[in-house]
Amino acid sequence: MKRTVSILLLGCALLALPAACGRQVPHAGTEDFLILRENVPNQAFYKDIFLDAGIGLTSRNTLYAAEAEGLTLDAMSFSRNGDVPEEFAQQNALIAGDADDTNGRLLYPDGQPRYRVLFVCGGSSKTHARSLNDTARANMQAFVAAGGSYVGACAGGFFASRGYDAVDPYPYYLGLWPGVMQHTGLTNQYTDFSIEPRSALLRYSDFGGDSLVDRIRHNKGGYPTSLPAGTEVLARYVYPDKADVDGQVSAWAYKPGLRSGRVVIEGSHPEEVRGGEKQALTAALIRYAMDGVGTVSAKGFLHRGQPRVMDCTTEDGKPAYTRIGDLQCHHFAFYLPFGAKKISLETDSEAACELRLMLCRDTYAFPGNADHMAAAPGPAQRLAFDTLEPGIWYVAVQCLTTGENYNGFPYSITVNWTER
Repeated sequence: MKRTVSILLLGCALLALPAACGRQVPHAGTEDFLILRENVPNQAFYKDIFLDAGIGLTSRNTLYAAEAEGLTLDAMSFSRNGDVPEEFAQQNALIAGDADDTNGRLLYPDGQPRYRVLFVCGGSSKTHARSLNDTARANMQAFVAAGGSYVGACAGGFFASRGYDAVDPYPYYLGLWPGVMQHTGLTNQYTDFSIEPRSALLRYSDFGGDSLVDRIRHNKGGYPTSLPAGTEVLARYVYPDKADVDGQVSAWAYKPGLRSGRVVIEGSHPEEVRGGEKQALTAALIRYAMDGVGTVSAKGFLHRGQPRVMDCTTEDGKPAYTRIGDLQCHHFAFYLPFGAKKISLETDSEAACELRLMLCRDTYAFPGNADHMAAAPGPAQRLAFDTLEPGIWYVAVQCLTTGENYNGFPYSITVNWTER
């Protein structure tokens, strides 16, 4: 008698398999209960950083630290004062989506993060928050919940929080960090940052050996009024001229779970300086956020001879069967029984795209760790083996095509073998 197979994540959480949109054949399985890893950070993104210098924020098209670190970046930069009416629609189309990009630039068609980090600049947090529509703000929240990380500088930090001063909550803020920020009352002043003795930032720089970064411009920034559970202190202000600011937390981080990204907030403006310890501080904040991206999970379980069709769109709301985006990896698993012979894996697509097929024995497959890989020109890829070690195998499909198709490419994947 055959029983439906259950996929269990480490920690014994059930992975549900929703109904397909296309030609998915009903599952047939074994009586095994299978354990899949849940502690593997995502490695496949379109680019490293999406820079939000939108309405109400300081206009910029790059970050000195990103350039120095060799990080890839896309920027959204609009007028500081919001005095160009058409820019409101342009900004919301980029984040909330439009007919040509129904998921928005931050997200892949299945709702996974398209960038490692969303970096939000300084300026006016309230102006920027109100310039974004409900869908755009929801997409930013979904980006972090799905595993993308966030760095907020000054206003970008306020925007990530739950509220400011005595305004709690502020309904246009994202609430990615569940605390409230208090304004320092300092306008266009310079403060020092003292890096905490066990701060994660010290993984990336020793800041001249004294763990102090001096004279960072500060303009109406803030600090946390309290430290909700899970908040990690990274640095503190050094400003003896104002007792209620001196010693307050100036940089902090928050990551609520394995699947979510890390939120990193700081209250001043090291990002505007090229070179030196201020640039090193910005780079460390970004790197710590990047190292905190969420973990991956399998789309589902592949069964022998049953093509899995990935042809749904964002609007279908079925991410386990949704199309693949540019440089994204979709992950699957299959159980290979003892005695299996002539094993094959195949992908194909009716769309004009380039796909890569990867296979790994012990963990989720990426280009850097795959045991086996096929990347011939076009979407049709095949891996074939006389025998393989029995047990769980991890499969990944990656889309190598980049360009203007933000709504993704449909494809199918099939595993097959013969038994004794």
